[in-house]
Amino acid sequence: MIKPRKKPLHPYLVELGTEIKKLRVQRKMSLETLGGEIGLDASNLQKLELGQNLTINTLLKLCICLGIMPSKLFDKLSWNLTEKDIDSLTTPRVVKKKKKVAKKNKN
Repeated sequence: MIKPRKKPLHPYLVELGTEIKKLRVQRKMSLETLGGEIGLDASNLQKLELGQNLTINTLLKLCICLGIMPSKLFDKLSWNLTEKDIDSLTTPRVVKKKKKVAKKNKN
């Protein structure tokens, strides 16, 4: 099966990840320390800081550990999102085909 090409990261998500990294560095926390507090390994936290794979649950845990209200974090970002951004923020899903199981004849 051919995997769909990944869409480039949306600039808004990259900016959000950059702000998260700035806060982590300001608080003198390593990737390992912060990741451990929110249940991620360092490599996955680094991906978040690059603008990848961020869920609302993880964002809320990050805000708690970094001591910032989500609204304050979003206030730091340039809010230029429009309806045109919906497609670029949507990650294509890989659809796995189900294997057909041959039925046995009962003859």
